[in-house]
Amino acid sequence: MPRNKKSSFMHRAIAHAARGALLAFCAIMIHSAPARAQCDNGCDSGCVQFNHEGTRTVISNQHDITRFHMTQEMMTHQRWWFLDFFDMHVLPAQMMMSEQLVSVGMLQMEMVGAMMDAKHQLESQMIFESLKAEAHKDYQSSHGMCVVASSARSLSAADRRAEVAAHVLAQRSLDRQLGNSNVAATEGVADDRFARTAQFIGRYCSNQGGGGALQQMCPGGSNPIYENKDINYNRLVEVPATINMSLNGEPMPGQNDEADIFAFTSNIFANSPFSRLDPDEVKFRENNDVYYDLRSVVAKRSVAESSFYSILGMKARGSAESEMSGEYLQVVLEQMGVPPDEIGIMLNGPDNLRPSYYAIMDVMAQKLYQRPEFYTDLYDTPANVARKDVAMRAIGLMVDRDTYKSDLRYEAMLSVLLETELMKHQRKVDNKIIDLMDINDSGREGLD
Repeated sequence: MPRNKKSSFMHRAIAHAARGALLAFCAIMIHSAPARAQCDNGCDSGCVQFNHEGTRTVISNQHDITRFHMTQEMMTHQRWWFLDFFDMHVLPAQMMMSEQLVSVGMLQMEMVGAMMDAKHQLESQMIFESLKAEAHKDYQSSHGMCVVASSARSLSAADRRAEVAAHVLAQRSLDRQLGNSNVAATEGVADDRFARTAQFIGRYCSNQGGGGALQQMCPGGSNPIYENKDINYNRLVEVPATINMSLNGEPMPGQNDEADIFAFTSNIFANSPFSRLDPDEVKFRENNDVYYDLRSVVAKRSVAESSFYSILGMKARGSAESEMSGEYLQVVLEQMGVPPDEIGIMLNGPDNLRPSYYAIMDVMAQKLYQRPEFYTDLYDTPANVARKDVAMRAIGLMVDRDTYKSDLRYEAMLSVLLETELMKHQRKVDNKIIDLMDINDSGREGLD
C-alpha cells in the first residue's frame, strides 16, 4: 500500500473518532445545561434523575454510533487490506518471491545433481576401464597353453586306437592257440613251427648266432634292421615310444613292425601250440574234460598277455589325426635338445609323424615339464597360470586313469597266479578224499 493512502486513512479514522467524541460532549453539555438550570430554579430530585437518564441515553447512543462507525471502518479497512491491497500487491509479490526462491533452489540442485552425475559417471567409467584392462590381461594368449592344447588334439583318437590294437593282438593269440582259420598254426604245431622257421630264416637270421653255426641256416646273410628283432624286447618294445603297426591293413611307409610283433608274441606266449584234437574223439563226452582243461590254460595265458598287449596297444602307431599332434611334439623335443634321428625313433619316423598314445602322454606328462620354457612361461598373468594348473590336473587325471587300469591288470594276474597255486593243493585234497572214500568202500566190502 502506498504511504499517502495509508496516512489519509489514519487521518480519517482519527477525525471520525474526534468528531464522535465532540458530538457526545456537546450533547452532554446541551442536556446538562437545562437540567442544571432547572435544578437551580428549585427543581426537585426527580427532575435531576430524569436529566441524568437522558444524558445516559445520549451517551449510550453516541457509543453505539461510535462502535458502529468504528466497526464499519474496520470492516472497510479489512476489505481493503485483504481484497485490494493484499491481492494486488502482497500476494503477487509473495508469488514472485516464491518463484524466485524455487528457481534459485532448482539452479543450485542442478549444480549439485551435475556434480553427482559427474561423480557416478567417472566411477562407472573407472569400473569399465578396470574390467576392460582385467579382461585384456586375463585373455591374452598363452604359448604354454597352446603347447598343451595342440599336443593333446589327437589324444582321444590315439587312446581308442590303442584299445583296438590290444584287442586285435589278443584275438590273434586266441586264434593261434585254438587253431582257428587263417593262422599259421591252424593245422597244429608242425605247420606253426614251419612258418616261424621260414620267417626266421628270411627276416631275423643272424650269421653270428650260435657261434657262426647259423651261417648254414642263413645262406642269404643277416639284415641288421631285423636281426634278432623277434626276441629283442628292448629294441622292439621298450626303446621306441611308437611302434609302427596299424593292424587294420592300411599301408605304412618305412619300417613295418607288425610282423616283428607277431613273431615276438609267438615266442613268449604259447611258443608250442596245443595239439589239435581229433574230431572223432571230441564227440565223446568223457573226452570233453581235455578240451576244457585246454581252454582253461588259454584263459590264464590271456590274462597274462592282456597286460603286454595293452603296452603294445598304447605304443601302436597313431591315426591320421595324430599327425597334427606329431608336429607340435617334434618342436617340444627339439626345444629339449633331442637329436632329429632320436625324434624320428620316438615319434614314428621323421617323414610320417603319427605318435602313439604312449608317446603323446610321455611328452605331456613328463617331458613337457623338463623344458626351461615351461617355467619361464609361468611368469604370466594369474589367469593363464590358473589355466595351466587346470591343464596339469587334467593330465594328472589321465595318468591316474592309466595307472588304475594297470593296477586292475596286475590284480587280475595275481588272482590267476593264486588260483593256479591253489589248484595244486586242491588236487591233493581231492586225492585224499578219494583215498578215504576207497578205504571206506573196501571196509564195507570186508564187513559184508
